[in-house]
This record gives sequence, structure tokens and C-alpha cells, in this order.
Amino acid sequence: MLKLTCKIVKGNVTKFIACLLQVGVPVSSVAPSRSHSTSIKVGDPVLRAQAAVVDSGAVQGPEVQEVIRTMVKVMRKFECVGLSASQVGVPLRILALEFPERMLSHSLPAAREARGLTTVPLQIFINPQLRVLDGHTVKFQEACESISGFSATVPHYLSVEVSVHQSLLQQSTTTA
Repeated sequence: MLKLTCKIVKGNVTKFIACLLQVGVPVSSVAPSRSHSTSIKVGDPVLRAQAAVVDSGAVQGPEVQEVIRTMVKVMRKFECVGLSASQVGVPLRILALEFPERMLSHSLPAAREARGLTTVPLQIFINPQLRVLDGHTVKFQEACESISGFSATVPHYLSVEVSVHQSLLQQSTTTA
């Protein structure tokens, strides 16, 4: 039996995607490019595929940085609070989050208080790992850019810890 491991080496996302296709992992036909300006929609197999870990040596590489730039561009274009790399066609464990003042001002003061909403500067999470600190949940209405025009009530844990890769040699842990 042949075992093939795929990982980004020296930032080469193109070879990584070719490797994923070789082993049968779905990859969207619209992987990010400079002209890519929309998110992948529900039904695309890349959204169901397990996202791969980004090798620490690839984080600062041009291909991974292009994926991140594309994510931020799409997220801001559609005023999303967050977007994953899979949502722009690349099954990597990268998450972009941002909740600027202009978006915060769209919500009513009572909603801001009830949800504990505050502005969040742009944050990029590489290989995030979530650990639940408080198993109690709260439910809020939210939407997903991959299912435009729809929203649902989604439960969230009251407190979580997220560990992420921030740079080539740094790990960071945030509690929310």
C-alpha cells in the first residue's frame, strides 16, 4: 500500500494542491488567483474536505501569503466577520477574522451589549486549535458567506482557548 503525505514545502501551494488531487482530496477548481473575488458556495467539495495543516516553513511564502490576501479581499468585499481558506478554494487551516467599527455600528446598542460585541482588528490564524473552557453555550443569529442570503441560530461556547501559529517560530494562545 502506498502512503502519500501532502504538505506545503517552501510555500508551494500549487504542488500541494496537485498532491491533494493525486490522493483524491477535493480541491475547488477556482483556487485563489489575483482575480478571484468571491467565496466558494455550498456544494463545492472543498468545503467538506478536511483542511490541511500549513507547514511552518510555508507561512511566509508567496503562495500562502497570496491565499491570505485573497481571503482578506473576499472577506472585506462581502463584509464577512470571518473566512476560511477553504472558502476561497484552498483546503488549508487558515482563518481570517475582522470586526471593524463600521461593521459594529450596523448593530443596535442592545445587541452589541447582549453579545458582548467589540471591534476586532484583522487577525490571521494559521493552524488554529480550539479548546473549550466553558461547555455552556449561547445562541445567536449569524450568516455564512458560502450560503449567501441565509442565516441561522448558531450555538457558541461561552469561553474557548485558541492556539495558533503566528509566524515562523511563534505560537500564540488567546482566550475568548
